[in-house]
Amino acid sequence: MANETRSLLAGEAVAPRVLEELRRSLDSDERISRVHDIATRHLGPRVVMVALTLSFTDGMRVSDLRRSMREITAALKAVDDRIAYVYVRPAER
Repeated sequence: MANETRSLLAGEAVAPRVLEELRRSLDSDERISRVHDIATRHLGPRVVMVALTLSFTDGMRVSDLRRSMREITAALKAVDDRIAYVYVRPAER
């Protein structure tokens, strides 16, 4: 009971299979030069948050980055329909 309560308070990461699919989706995007970190948390029964730290290819304009983040969000939501929030943090150079 205590373990279940802790996981409800702290949130649990997605299953390893889902995490692998998320990584595969990110690795296939040519605009991303490196995936530094993927953090996931269940926020509710059908709600998952994904937080990413990414390096993007050189030469991208701000408008390109904005479009990329929207498209990355859509691609990750297509992997698992429980994904409701995607936060992207560009890695420091």
